[in-house]
Amino acid sequence: MAAKPLLLSVLDQSPIAEGSTAGEALDRSVELAQHVEALGYRRFWMSEHHAMQTLACSSPEVVLARIGAATRSIRIGSGGIMLPHYAPFKVAENFLTLHAMYPGRIDLGVGRAPGGGPLESQALRRDRKSMPADDFPDQLAELLAWLGSNPDAAPHGAGADPGTDSDTGHDANQGFPHGHPFSRIHISPAPAPGTGTPTVWLLGSSMWGSAAAAQWGLPYAFAHFFSPVATRNALESYRRAFQPSARLAAPQCTAAVGVIVADTDEEARFLHASVRLLQQRIREGDRRPVADPAQAERLLNARSAATSGPFGFAPDTPGKRASSPATSSAAPPPWSANSAPWPARWRSTKSWSTPSRTATRRACAPTPCSRRSSLSSIPPPPSPPTPPPPWPPGNPGAEASAEPVACLVRLTRIKTTNALARNSMAGDRKPGTIVLVHGAWCDGSVWTNVLTTLAHEGYSVRSAQLPLKSYEGDVAAVELLLDHIKGPVLLVGHSYAGAVISAAGNNPKVVGLAYVCAFAPEADEVFGSLLAMHPAAEQMTIGPDANGFLWLDAPFASAALGHDLHRGVIHLAVAVQKPTSYKLFESKLSDPAWKRKPTAYLVTTEDRILAPATQRELAKRIHARVEEVAASHLVVLSQPAAVAQFIRASAETLEG
Repeated sequence: MAAKPLLLSVLDQSPIAEGSTAGEALDRSVELAQHVEALGYRRFWMSEHHAMQTLACSSPEVVLARIGAATRSIRIGSGGIMLPHYAPFKVAENFLTLHAMYPGRIDLGVGRAPGGGPLESQALRRDRKSMPADDFPDQLAELLAWLGSNPDAAPHGAGADPGTDSDTGHDANQGFPHGHPFSRIHISPAPAPGTGTPTVWLLGSSMWGSAAAAQWGLPYAFAHFFSPVATRNALESYRRAFQPSARLAAPQCTAAVGVIVADTDEEARFLHASVRLLQQRIREGDRRPVADPAQAERLLNARSAATSGPFGFAPDTPGKRASSPATSSAAPPPWSANSAPWPARWRSTKSWSTPSRTATRRACAPTPCSRRSSLSSIPPPPSPPTPPPPWPPGNPGAEASAEPVACLVRLTRIKTTNALARNSMAGDRKPGTIVLVHGAWCDGSVWTNVLTTLAHEGYSVRSAQLPLKSYEGDVAAVELLLDHIKGPVLLVGHSYAGAVISAAGNNPKVVGLAYVCAFAPEADEVFGSLLAMHPAAEQMTIGPDANGFLWLDAPFASAALGHDLHRGVIHLAVAVQKPTSYKLFESKLSDPAWKRKPTAYLVTTEDRILAPATQRELAKRIHARVEEVAASHLVVLSQPAAVAQFIRASAETLEG
């Protein structure tokens, strides 16, 4: 298969160098855009991150207005707009305004990640009384409709090249079907005839995003610096499953890769010092700006604890070099971000100045995406094709057309700086596997809705099955499952299972612990004593039978455990319950893993068994990242979406 040119682009995050200001960082972003435009780079995108003292990129659309004025031809865009925070109508207006100023040059990259931690996400929400709906497909459908890009009524014309936009005019009514209430709105500013509309890219770092982009017929940008393990599968699945649309005739994808490029390995390692120090600071909750390489080297030597993180270097060879998933037939190690302060960043970008490097591309079996838009009257994307048999690794597949692009990333993997980030798992956006551990009176099926949600988003999830006859036996059951799993694990425990994961979490595969209204005992603490730390609305009034087992009855389950559940759910839970030994609540553990592993805790504020005050106290003493939800003790059944979001945030924060 003949190699094709690889066009280079830049994804910028405006890192703030130590001793400088956010304004200076943004000035340097403008200068960098001008610089790479002169070198022939294809695109310049700005990220969206919130509450980061190390970054100045919280409003990419504002910065893009200035960058557009300072450049002439390079395409500019967002990498990306975090759509769940905003109304699609307003996002469309913002980017149509940019398009009016710089027609034919605007990319609108949209993503579904928060761009910050749970607290920042809450601050960005206007309605804070309830958990936000997971309605990204609806938002995307509406955004495309505002831009006149609905597959059934698109102004672009079939086969329009998103790199150049179409020559067709834009009718504000074309995006929504006739009779839809929004079809009466003429969005402004309307594009001038012949200028097309902004090109919408779908961003992602999981197989969900890959399948969604393929079904919608959108160009796809994969965050390799977030999830280097999944890059090849995601891009190959996208190419194979791609369905041509009125927006795009052939698959077009890009990988955002963290790189350092220099004339020698010695200089690359020198520039890398800033990234290594930044990683250590993030793990410690230190949000200071980015140190220059010389200062970073001095500090790292003083610490004598420098870590390389997820970055690697090629063998010593003369001349300029770079590595990316597009230029290697095997999955390469992710390379460092171009995160050295100015002017070191400029030197690194300048050294990789030839926009004609080549790439070989492969394809594999698609991963269908079943998410659909439910926005009234807006047609959903087409149904996914039937997947072909698995495509063997290493076998050349269908060749992608359109434009392969490698984005250089200045600064990678900076999110929240809470307890989980202190011991982050470098390099992976998700732990290898999420293991869900159930509490008393149930089995692993209690996690069904939570597990399904996470698995649908691309996570590898397993549910443990506890015997509930002895504490030691329950810990052994989880350890047996851990022995079967390869790679790192996030352990999640509900209720009594918090005590189980506190012991099983000592397994070296476990990289983090997440407690869902769960016991988190100290060493030599009787588990049952946690129930008495603060008065609860209901007390454990049930006693053991002649065999030493506790049984639920419907009145107790309804009043104490799941008062926010439908009676039918309660009756089913009681009917299929597992008898639970009373000895579980008289047990102790000797060495809780939460003393060494990053933790998170979901507090249920309407809990009538384990008092919310007790949960908050437990979360505080284990130094956990805390979220709260208004739910009963059986939150895994009453609010599985909230639990899935909590676990997702816990997993994502492990990226550091």
